[in-house]
Amino acid sequence: MTGETGMIKIKVPRGIKIGAFDYKVKFTNFLKSDEGWRASCNQRRALIEVDPAGGDTINRSFLHEIIHLIDFSYECNLDEANTSRIANGLAEFLERNLNIELDWSDIHGNTE
Repeated sequence: MTGETGMIKIKVPRGIKIGAFDYKVKFTNFLKSDEGWRASCNQRRALIEVDPAGGDTINRSFLHEIIHLIDFSYECNLDEANTSRIANGLAEFLERNLNIELDWSDIHGNTE
């Protein structure tokens, strides 16, 4: 689907599979906002949480957590700085080169 901006909208699903693991994706309000967190992943709970108040950083924060889960599943041994660099580069590539915008409409209302 193409949005108002001419971007191709790709829906963020409520569940994703990375490696052998299935993860639920949900919004969590005030996710450690005092510590600057915009998203979090928890392997034990198989959960990716995103703070809907993340504004224009929500996509990058989500991709950052996806990179963490890829790192976990495939033992890449990335540190936090490299995880951020890869997530930011991927977000930039999707937006600027492929005109892809993440659509969070299926996640809205899926909050805690």
